[in-house]
Amino acid sequence: MKKKPERMIIENQVIHNAAGIKEAGAELERVIGQKQILLDFKDKMIELQRNITNWILKKIFYLTLEYF
Repeated sequence: MKKKPERMIIENQVIHNAAGIKEAGAELERVIGQKQILLDFKDKMIELQRNITNWILKKIFYLTLEYF
């Protein structure tokens, strides 16, 4: 047979766990947001590097054509 004080403690733990779950969810959303910013930054850097590489290759190609 359960005693009422034990039941009250269990209810308090459930309420406490619900608050902990909300905090954990907020922390996970923050981490996901940071990771998304990093991914966007890396994608932009890769795009810029490709543009620079293409520009250099085109310049070398045209300089080679002018040389011959």
